[in-house]
Amino acid sequence: MFWNLWVRVESRSQNLHLAEGSPVAWSRHSTMVRTALVQTYHRYTQFTHVHPLGIMMIAAQARVSGHADLHILDMKVEDWDPERCVEELVKLRPDVIGLSAMTYEAGCLHAVAKLVRERLPQARIVAGGPHPSVAADDVLADPSVEFVVRGEGEFTFAELLDGIAAGRTDWSGCLGLSWRKDGAIVHEPDRAAPADLDALPFPAWDLIDHAKYHTVPRGGVIYAHKEFATMFSSRACPWRCTYCHNSYGKTFRDRSAEHVLAEIELLVTKYGVKELVFMDDIFNFKPERAKAIARGILARGYKLALTFPNGFRGDILDEELVVLLKQAGMYRCMVAVESASPRIQKVMKKNLKIEKVERIVDFIAKQGVMVHGAFMLGFPS
Repeated sequence: MFWNLWVRVESRSQNLHLAEGSPVAWSRHSTMVRTALVQTYHRYTQFTHVHPLGIMMIAAQARVSGHADLHILDMKVEDWDPERCVEELVKLRPDVIGLSAMTYEAGCLHAVAKLVRERLPQARIVAGGPHPSVAADDVLADPSVEFVVRGEGEFTFAELLDGIAAGRTDWSGCLGLSWRKDGAIVHEPDRAAPADLDALPFPAWDLIDHAKYHTVPRGGVIYAHKEFATMFSSRACPWRCTYCHNSYGKTFRDRSAEHVLAEIELLVTKYGVKELVFMDDIFNFKPERAKAIARGILARGYKLALTFPNGFRGDILDEELVVLLKQAGMYRCMVAVESASPRIQKVMKKNLKIEKVERIVDFIAKQGVMVHGAFMLGFPS
């Protein structure tokens, strides 16, 4: 969860709006900080779009902490270049601008930051997301960027907004933050990742225009309904495959079935969602939890379409779960194979039991579900 932020500190009297599904929020600040969270975009390499859940979670937790003046700008869904994005930011005149970026979006992040610094010199610019988290020194080499929020940034960013609103200048002890002190880059110790995901609010679904996501590619050209929503029901994967990211660490953390189903109810009843795209790294790590989610969808009679494009781990996927997910609406899924060579499996440290994967793939196909495989060609060695 990462972003670039601008903050203008000024007094604003307004009602606080809760992040949907969140605990009660309250204002504890004498000043309000207007914050714009930006999902950056490399328009020549990105052809698929999903909801910017990272900055939506950042916004939701900031609102729980009492920061109500929040705005989300998704350059991907708008198809904006940096100049167009900054025009919108100038209209908003935020105090804090948070820029979220993957590594291939880093050029966009820095282009937006440079233009913002020229047009809104008083704004506080914060970078976050996968790229700034692993390359904080590189990002802070850009004088336009003031802060980097590393890792899962919900609480670090909320603390940053608290401090900006209060006029804080020394950020020592703000876990997960990288900043400059007397011209030198300082990396505060890492902040522990949230352990209880049920304690977090739902993403700030009210801060995006849902209809804009109905007509964009979404990780594939096959889909059942245009009215879709993206979901994370868990974070991290405990396997240590050599090629994989480490954005969420290696401790699997899951939301309870009840918490996931409550968000699904919100999406269906308030936003008319008909298809769910689960982005978990390993949705089926706890089979009984996954089955409870499927049973809950069935019990509520939602008649949803479900897809799992990030991939199940095939050798722990059981037939009962496949059947339940099919009944709940699954029509398409991915099984992460990477290689059918036992030697390469060992080199990758994936150690997949290929014979089990073969059996479950056949079973999925026999249920009438489109099953795809993720394969890696040319792996080193």
